[in-house]
Amino acid sequence: MCVVWTPDPPRPANVRLRLNFDRPNRRDLVVFGGYVAAAVLYIGIGAAYTDFLYSFWVGLGYLLIVAWLVPKLGGRFV
Repeated sequence: MCVVWTPDPPRPANVRLRLNFDRPNRRDLVVFGGYVAAAVLYIGIGAAYTDFLYSFWVGLGYLLIVAWLVPKLGGRFV
């Protein structure tokens, strides 16, 4: 049989509310800017070619290329 013992003397509970305002750093803002640029480009292409917006597979491929592959390849050259 397992018995769990409390520490002697028992410690008080740590229940204080901690407000933590985690501000984004420069790298977070650069990544966010990349996603905003990809969205603007996607909307621009969709405004010119409406069928581009309707295809799930085209949108998925666009997201794969623009939001994942281009930054991954760009990191090797920088």
